[in-house]
Amino acid sequence: VAFRKKVYSSLEDIQADLDAFMDEYNTERTNQGRYCQGRTPMKTFTDGLELYEKYVNENEEGGNMEAA
Repeated sequence: VAFRKKVYSSLEDIQADLDAFMDEYNTERTNQGRYCQGRTPMKTFTDGLELYEKYVNENEEGGNMEAA
């Protein structure tokens, strides 16, 4: 709403509002996406990163890494 109802006088003001929006969007707002299961986008990302690291470590230990 800030971007539609506010007239900005400097790039710094726009950046501050954009940073606040992105922080709220990624860390506070839950996502209704199929695989997000009501988590925030950042929580979905960090959970996926943990799974990715586990998968990569398991494959490196077993020697099952395929060339891309």
